[in-house]
Amino acid sequence: MLYAFIPRHLRRAVTLMCLLPATLLLSACGSGLSGKYGDEMGIMEYEFDSDGTVYMNAMGTRAAGEYEIDDTNVIVRGPHGNMVFELKDEQLVGPMGLILSRRD
Repeated sequence: MLYAFIPRHLRRAVTLMCLLPATLLLSACGSGLSGKYGDEMGIMEYEFDSDGTVYMNAMGTRAAGEYEIDDTNVIVRGPHGNMVFELKDEQLVGPMGLILSRRD
């Protein structure tokens, strides 16, 4: 329902943000990923804890999930589904061209 109030051009970003934590939750077992990653426009930010927890922030909305690392893939599991990112250097590369760069 709340999705209808989000401007059409931002829906993709919000959807991706909601899916990322779910993907990262799967990869949390034995992972060492920690820190903040965000998109270039500052709409989305993911904060990874070394214990496998991920916090997603998008346009004032915060959600928690878990992540798991499998080789170079970061799998995030969150309240809106799962998402898989590829860890390349200091960036997480996701579907539809989403790139999250390390912030700290």
